[in-house]
Amino acid sequence: PNLRIPDGWKDKDKLKLLKNNIITYDITLIDFILKYDLDFKGNMIKTVIKYGKEGKVAHDFSEVNISYTILQGGATKLSKEKIYLSPVSAELGKCLLALIRSMNVEEQCSCIVKAAHMQQQDPLLVSELSLDLKQDIEIKAELFSFIETKDLYGDTTAFKLDLCQGVSGTCPVMESTVDIQIKLFANKKQILSNFQLLPLIPAECQGYVQIDPEVDSTIIGIKEDVLKYTLCEYTLPQVMRKAIKGMGINGVSKITTTFSFRLETLLPSDLFPPTIVKDKDLVEIYIHLKDVNTPRPFTDIAIEEKKARILYRKELAGKILKAGAIKKACRQYQKINEVFNFGDIDSLAKGESKDSDSYKIIMNELLEVKKQTFINAAICKFKLKEYLSTAKIAEQVVEIDPKYLKAYFWQARGLYFAKLYEQAFTVIKAGLKLDPNNPDILAEHN
Repeated sequence: PNLRIPDGWKDKDKLKLLKNNIITYDITLIDFILKYDLDFKGNMIKTVIKYGKEGKVAHDFSEVNISYTILQGGATKLSKEKIYLSPVSAELGKCLLALIRSMNVEEQCSCIVKAAHMQQQDPLLVSELSLDLKQDIEIKAELFSFIETKDLYGDTTAFKLDLCQGVSGTCPVMESTVDIQIKLFANKKQILSNFQLLPLIPAECQGYVQIDPEVDSTIIGIKEDVLKYTLCEYTLPQVMRKAIKGMGINGVSKITTTFSFRLETLLPSDLFPPTIVKDKDLVEIYIHLKDVNTPRPFTDIAIEEKKARILYRKELAGKILKAGAIKKACRQYQKINEVFNFGDIDSLAKGESKDSDSYKIIMNELLEVKKQTFINAAICKFKLKEYLSTAKIAEQVVEIDPKYLKAYFWQARGLYFAKLYEQAFTVIKAGLKLDPNNPDILAEHN
């Protein structure tokens, strides 16, 4: 008599069918708790206690301000209140990171983690906290804020956090000379500094710095108020060069890494010797970009300055090649070659004349430089085993100067190693015809 009949089923025949063949349930939903299966395997089940701000989710590499507690069997195993964690923080285990990535700002939640999963993901934490592998673990967390960081190389070896945005449109390029101030910490100990950081950054970012004001005011290891570096000279650590190229004037950024090779410099640097940090040290570098000086476009300068720039880059390429960085040296030589190939060398500055004696003298000098840099690029390509490129670059020199024997030598060598033997033999014979006694040409011919 208490059976509720669904609408449309009170007809006699339908009612008979309902009573004889179907079991019905009268259900009222009183309440529910929404749970999230974070790994879709039932290993981490999250329950939201307090919902946060919609759409304010921390991504994989955010620096976060968080409180969390790890419990087992109702007993607290570890508890931290309002701490700041970076992507390379030792205590930021995989399970806690997975939970943080699912949270909105101001969210409070609880997550039940299977002990076997915790053991697999964070074995050191399980050992340190003496967790029971037969009992589930609970993580309670509250996310207060976060700042997005950039994974500089896409391999989690270095991260960049922008603490203060610089002037838009003032980012340096590799040819720029930058004025910078830096602070360098290794395992939270300051070892280099020439400026005060805290006055330069907004109040909401202060917590992500975690520097004592007295330490912040200490100058150590650097005499100059401002350091000047030309980025293409490779005397700055690679990670700093990469970070600086994404900054604007007056910007302040923080670099974090635990990989010492990211602080290596290609060319020697007194300020950054190889021993400045050890591998696995937690390295934090704060950079203040005070100014940027980027050279004028090559097409806007007079021939004397063009010559000076080309010779500077040629000398730099030689230093880089001597340091063993063949690809980078090749790129420097190719940049010089582009100036000739794309016609930039032929542009005239205001008041300049191609008919002047001084212009003609410098252009003749640069023609010799052009041949040398093209051959140097060809040699780099050969060392990189790009044999056809070697031959093509050398061929351009033959077209410029049909009597330049080095060009025949490297064109033939490139073709030979590219297994184009007949073409190689034709080229070397042409070189031998120019100078039958040249030892290099003879050796290559034989």
